[in-house]
Amino acid sequence: VCKVGGSTIKAVEVAEAESIIERKAKLLRKVTRVAERARSTVEDKLDGANLAQATICAGIATDKMILLDGETTQRIEINFNASDIYADFQALTAEINEAVRRLPAPASLLPIDAKITSSAIVSET
Repeated sequence: VCKVGGSTIKAVEVAEAESIIERKAKLLRKVTRVAERARSTVEDKLDGANLAQATICAGIATDKMILLDGETTQRIEINFNASDIYADFQALTAEINEAVRRLPAPASLLPIDAKITSSAIVSET
């Protein structure tokens, strides 16, 4: 479609991949500088902050410190009331058996007169 060979496409792909990696590294350096400047500014102004501002700053700084240290920031707790499933099943079975036992006796069954009108059997010949 582009009227170029596979080697040309591969060369462009490699060149672009390298530039993407370089751009990401450059962006990371910029973001790190911005974060350092912001941290310094916050730290310098922290003495003049009111209680609400200091609390927010402390919370964010603590969260980031925990993340950078590789610690977990969430705790997921599952409360499971494990009962004896077999005992529960036996109790349920006993309840069903008792309910069936209390049912009235079935009336005598009447015969049904039926006729086969077609057969679904196909002979293999």
